[in-house]
Amino acid sequence: MPSFKIAGGSVYFEFWQADAKAPWVTLLGGHARTSADFRMFAKKVCERNFNVVTLDYRGFGQSHFMGKHTMSDLVLDVHCLWGEIGVSRSHVLGISMGGLLAQSLLVTHFDRVDSLTLISTTPTLEYYLKKNDPWLDNYAAILQKLKYYFAPSFAVANNNLIEAMAKTVHTTIQKTDFLQAAQYQRDAISTFKPLMPSSDFAKLKALIIHGLDDQVIAAQAAQKFLSLFSNGEVELLANVGHLVLAESNKWLLERFISFLI
Repeated sequence: MPSFKIAGGSVYFEFWQADAKAPWVTLLGGHARTSADFRMFAKKVCERNFNVVTLDYRGFGQSHFMGKHTMSDLVLDVHCLWGEIGVSRSHVLGISMGGLLAQSLLVTHFDRVDSLTLISTTPTLEYYLKKNDPWLDNYAAILQKLKYYFAPSFAVANNNLIEAMAKTVHTTIQKTDFLQAAQYQRDAISTFKPLMPSSDFAKLKALIIHGLDDQVIAAQAAQKFLSLFSNGEVELLANVGHLVLAESNKWLLERFISFLI
């Protein structure tokens, strides 16, 4: 089981290698999510001749750590991950909270980021549409919270899928320290520091993707990124909510690959 040690625990990661000389892609997931979200997507990206790596955040999945931490600690985890498998440079894709982490990486590791893809995320915390309420040990509450992450049309058409997700989350809450880990992670999100405009950032190749039916982070946040990444491309998706990876996975794969090449 691949992992590396950190103070007070260890961080689990998964990687797919197409070729020793192929470029790397680092995938950073959302709040309370794990590397499992990316497995199918990562395999497909690897098939297009990219090496791919992702990780379980502190307190989640197969990582072992329970305690307070900051966005800077998560940046350090990515830095250690790259060192563990010999990644000198990487394209970086971040979803939601992972997008905040991807932006934070630029502060200390700008020269190692080949491109930036930001999905369902924001340059400042003010674009959150609703307070990130804590998860509860209650199936009905979990189901309602999850539906909020999808476009209404998707939620209606995929109710069985969302119910299955809610059952999985509820089981995880009952069997693990998920609730405490989620609180520590929400606290880490609150330490995010918005980027200041920079001539370096302006030249960075960036792709910003946001669903117009996102009920978690306002879609207006996507356009605001252009003040940081003037070389960026913006894609606004109709009838898509916060979870683009789940709602438009085939489109996302093709758009991401076309952006990389």
